[in-house]
Amino acid sequence: MTGKTSTIGRFIAALAIASPVGGMLCTIYSTSLDRSVELKKSAMAYLHWMTTKGAHHEWPQLKLVMCNYTTFAVQNGPGNPINSVIARPKSADSCRGDAPEAAFFDEIGEQHFNFVLAFLDQL
Repeated sequence: MTGKTSTIGRFIAALAIASPVGGMLCTIYSTSLDRSVELKKSAMAYLHWMTTKGAHHEWPQLKLVMCNYTTFAVQNGPGNPINSVIARPKSADSCRGDAPEAAFFDEIGEQHFNFVLAFLDQL
């Protein structure tokens, strides 16, 4: 059975693989840094599967370019853009300067309204 975190993690991984944008593709915000990192780890688990047991002929050169506690970057073959996914904690200061193409808000019901306004103000 697949839960919410696994499903959203797979979606984030698929977005990172398929997007032609490059750079800071998306950020993940949650109630704490540990919680947003959990969602990032779910996306990473899918990417690891896609580069090992789940390798597919349509993505033969899928490569994890960088991975640390809060960030990963993936490239779908030479010449394609490198897409980054970054996990952030819930804080108005944590989103200052971010300019992602997409943002994921985990546990949005627990987010303080001022945080959401601060994020929207950055757009």
